[in-house]
Amino acid sequence: MSREESEEGGVYVPPIVFALANLTMTISFVVAGLGFAYLLYGIFAGLSGFSSWDTAKQQVMLGIIALAGKAMMIGLGIGSLCAAVIFWFEEIVGYVILISAGVLGLGIPFAFPMLGGEIASKGVSNALGVFPLASIAPAIIGGILVVRDVFAKFGRAIQRRGSDADLSQVKLGASAKREQKPLRTSLLGKCWEGSYCRDWVRPHCPIYQRRDACWRQRRGCYCEQEIVSAAANKTQGGMQLEMAPSSQYNYANPSAPGSTAPPKVILNDSQKAERCRNCVIYNDHQSEKYKIVMPLAIVATVVLCALISPLMKQGIQGSFTLIEQTVAKVSFSSSSESTVKLTRPPSTVEWGLVGAFSLMIVSKVLQIVEWCVFVKKI
Repeated sequence: MSREESEEGGVYVPPIVFALANLTMTISFVVAGLGFAYLLYGIFAGLSGFSSWDTAKQQVMLGIIALAGKAMMIGLGIGSLCAAVIFWFEEIVGYVILISAGVLGLGIPFAFPMLGGEIASKGVSNALGVFPLASIAPAIIGGILVVRDVFAKFGRAIQRRGSDADLSQVKLGASAKREQKPLRTSLLGKCWEGSYCRDWVRPHCPIYQRRDACWRQRRGCYCEQEIVSAAANKTQGGMQLEMAPSSQYNYANPSAPGSTAPPKVILNDSQKAERCRNCVIYNDHQSEKYKIVMPLAIVATVVLCALISPLMKQGIQGSFTLIEQTVAKVSFSSSSESTVKLTRPPSTVEWGLVGAFSLMIVSKVLQIVEWCVFVKKI
């Protein structure tokens, strides 16, 4: 969803601004693509005879390389910025831009010697040097989008933890009202301890009498009419069956002799589980479960990342050596040693990368928790 269309944060971009940003992004990426194609052709073919050219021709070519490099850098910078504006609320865009910047800045210089290329002239060296520089702006913009996405997930998780369950898609008990209940001592309440259990039903409910939960028994007052009917018959004065399901959802309706009700349908465990997923009580239970699991998942993941942070730092260091060794093995170069010698980042940068990876891990863990609790409803 684009920034113009998204309701998140209440941000609205006028259509003319959106269209202008879209046009600017397209033009910028086309310009960057032309510069990229020209430099790529140059390092693999066009600059092969650079050393044999006269000085004047070399200077002209170096100027053209610099111009193509500027076109690629400016095009990628402006294009990435416009993409950030247009797709601000798209989760994947930041990751795509960041990965693309990494491939551009690191992949091309690595691929060149792997494919047998040799930095035999200043022209080739200058052309290769443009790619890491051109990747800086997209990397920064992509990093900002990734950080924004991570913090948005944190904010959404905290906001969701502080709110009630979303019952907009619930089929069983959708019209039922929440009731205030006394504070309980149990961490996760059973169905008869929740806000949707009615006091007049509870004493006559077989689930309550067993002190169990309806989602474990796969039957309850919001899915089986006979439970509510039995409670109503035992309650003087009669009560309105507000939670009794309508006939289209009442899979377990009574089939007593002479009854005009449809015959009772015997459900298997899978069908009963699906019935629970569409019940107001179970969804309220899932909301309570999320409020407990979410902070535990965050704390556990942060502790785990802290424990393995030295290993993550070693992995970053080892990845540079592994890349150099891989280049030496798979390249078509006659030399047995890698022609690529990577500059190791300082320790501060490595710890910063560890922190960034840890944030991304925590963000993905939160996604998995939300998926398990609210989508699969485990």
